[in-house]
Amino acid sequence: MKISLNWARHWTQVPEYTPVALEKFSHTYSTYTAEVEGIDSYLYDDKIVVWKVLAWKPHPDSDKLGLVQVDAGKCGQHEIVCGAPNAKTAHYVAVALENAELPGGLVITRREIRGIDSCGMICSLDELGLQSDRAEGIFPLETAWDEKVLEKHLGKPFGQLTLALPGHDGDIEYAMNDVVFDLDNKFITNRPDLFSVVGNAREIACMYKTPFAKGDGKTEGKKGDFESRNPQSSQSSDSSFAKELWVKVESDKVINYLLTEYTLPDVPASPFLIQTLLRRSNQWSHGLLPDLTNIVMTELGQPMHVFDADTIDGNIVLRMAKKWEVFLWLDDKEYTLTPDDLVIVDDAKILALAGIMGGKSSGTTQSTRRIFVESASFDAVTVRKTSQRLGIRTDSSIRFEKWVDRTIPSLAQTRYAQLLTHFVPGVKQEKQTAILSPRTATIITLSQELLVAKIGQTVSEKDVTDILTRLGFTVEVVQNNSVNSGNAVNSVNFVVTVPSWRDTGDITLSEDIIEEIARHFGYENIPSAPIPGPLATARVHGHDVMTQDITGFFSEKGYHDVYTYPFTLAERFARFSDKSPAVIQNTSENRTHLRAHLAENLLELVANSYRTHGDGAFFEFGPIFDGEESLQWAGVVWWRDMEDIQSDLTSYMMTYFGTAGMIAQGTSDTKLFAPQAYGEIVDESGDIALRFGLVRPTLLPLFDIDQIDVYAFEIVKMPELHRPIKFTPIVEFPGTRRELNIIMPESTPVAVVTAIVRASHEWVSDIGVSEIYRDESHIGIDKKSVVVSFLIRNNVATITDEEAAKVQDLVIQKLAKKWYMLRRI
Repeated sequence: MKISLNWARHWTQVPEYTPVALEKFSHTYSTYTAEVEGIDSYLYDDKIVVWKVLAWKPHPDSDKLGLVQVDAGKCGQHEIVCGAPNAKTAHYVAVALENAELPGGLVITRREIRGIDSCGMICSLDELGLQSDRAEGIFPLETAWDEKVLEKHLGKPFGQLTLALPGHDGDIEYAMNDVVFDLDNKFITNRPDLFSVVGNAREIACMYKTPFAKGDGKTEGKKGDFESRNPQSSQSSDSSFAKELWVKVESDKVINYLLTEYTLPDVPASPFLIQTLLRRSNQWSHGLLPDLTNIVMTELGQPMHVFDADTIDGNIVLRMAKKWEVFLWLDDKEYTLTPDDLVIVDDAKILALAGIMGGKSSGTTQSTRRIFVESASFDAVTVRKTSQRLGIRTDSSIRFEKWVDRTIPSLAQTRYAQLLTHFVPGVKQEKQTAILSPRTATIITLSQELLVAKIGQTVSEKDVTDILTRLGFTVEVVQNNSVNSGNAVNSVNFVVTVPSWRDTGDITLSEDIIEEIARHFGYENIPSAPIPGPLATARVHGHDVMTQDITGFFSEKGYHDVYTYPFTLAERFARFSDKSPAVIQNTSENRTHLRAHLAENLLELVANSYRTHGDGAFFEFGPIFDGEESLQWAGVVWWRDMEDIQSDLTSYMMTYFGTAGMIAQGTSDTKLFAPQAYGEIVDESGDIALRFGLVRPTLLPLFDIDQIDVYAFEIVKMPELHRPIKFTPIVEFPGTRRELNIIMPESTPVAVVTAIVRASHEWVSDIGVSEIYRDESHIGIDKKSVVVSFLIRNNVATITDEEAAKVQDLVIQKLAKKWYMLRRI
């Protein structure tokens, strides 16, 4: 989340906007609270100043350019060449003088334009970094500031201009010079307070030991709002409302729910200040009414929603969705719901997914004249499960799934009313209902002994109380006169009441309180000490060692070791398996199946890489589900050929099986490999150790792969964990290689023939298949011709040609006995 320091300044002191101070702040905040990923500087060059437009006249040598005479008070009057069409009507402008540097890095120079000397540049919103797309003209400052204010600011830096936002305790003076820090809080599970300006301001105040202003004193909610009311009673939270809105809650997943009705005059566009605050908080403007809900959410951490009341039919009900109900989102996308989803409905339709987003049917427009404003707290688990199942992540759901402070919906309603009445004069509050649940505060007793034992250092009562109090905890110090091993111990207990914004599943144990004390006491102030007690060497399972070893082997061969999520598309699963799929509820609405083969995701990586890389290879070890769950090793290669893979796999066999194995090339009946470009490597016991081959070309269009061949392999048999080490001496005597062209039925695996060749004589070794040939006119129907090569070598003596010929004849005889004949033509 991005937090404006100018905004946080309303509650506490912030660091100076100097590079040294901001760098120190970033480091300290990352140590004490959460990591600061970056700092966005919106500090304007002092040479960008406010000027008044005195006159405009056309350029004497251009139909599109004009000459603008500007006055900067004591700085004098100047003439600037400007082509913006609205320069004729602007009264006050921001001018970048000579040598001024704009936010985008452009440095302004004095230059002559069509024969006229121009002393600077009149800036537009995008040139000032206040708009992402190109502005149509310059920025007339009077559209955002009162002209009396601008008149007093003539000749002064633009960055010093301020705008007033109604605050909890006086106006928030927001200066254009600002610094925004980008906080990496998305993985902090139970700290929704860090998703707000107020929450981070409280941390800054504690970190720097500066005062923290609670504004109007209602940051813990209105007094009596939550402690004294019936959990599911419907009543107004403000006696000024004459009537209540009819709202019915039919689910215990709704904790608090407030709904207020307003009638509106004409709704103005979202003002410049609101748009700037949202943009610098990494949000977009959607119109004034929803923009104000986002301002409240950013400031207080409480998500809100606004409905167009005139689009609602009948009464509002909060309930669980019915099976197969359909919710229509703003972009016309439909979502099918289940009874596990919490929805807000009227008598005819679904208005919103509670805690996630509103629907298209009830969204506000510029013509909206009556609204319902919602502020609520919902069950975090329900919001999270719906968000994950539908694959929807919003600013609202991110907060609700972390258990938003249940006591601030009322304060958020009050804050929205304050902003709405300020920006929309004439708005009228009509009705309100409040369905509220009581909160029981969490109280934790922390002993001084446990605190010392955990951090290894004594922290004074004063420091403990000061740190916790600054963070909003209530602390009572109680004497603890106990007896430990016969010795009287005189220490204290700290009875700590957890504030509502930390009572979100974050603070539940004494150790959680100790962590709060330690981080703001300063980890650097806690001395390092060796871990007491004996240390044992971790035991690593043999399978883990083998996994790391094999992964390292293929990495050395040039394969990229990757990890992909085990989810796939339904249509892809059917192309890789005939088994029943394992259907899951995943964060993606499309990836609903567990993969049947690692190649499904590896081919996705190929599709993303092959157009920009000359060649490449991926390798993965991970889970698959092909009828049952198992683990698989697999790899893919592109822009290389079968010989490269065969060489890598032969090396693998030699490394882990002590033999090159026997390669059998034949017809594949698998869904992955092409039928006629497939091979297997068999170990010494006759088991298939590896499969490899060309990926079926019909699979590649599923992944948008074209014009290349992709090869794959999978490990079928793992090597033994504790295989015996065999040492084979280097053979001193040469051998002779022979080849036989053997005719066999198409259905016969090549491995059958190579096994016969191997068993024919003890001098036969290093058997391989170099070619497979098919031609019905020459070798017959359903026949194939296989060229088998083998080495004839005596390990103890040099063999003669006559001896080699006898061994070759013996091989031919053994084949003939099994009805395998040589090809003669």
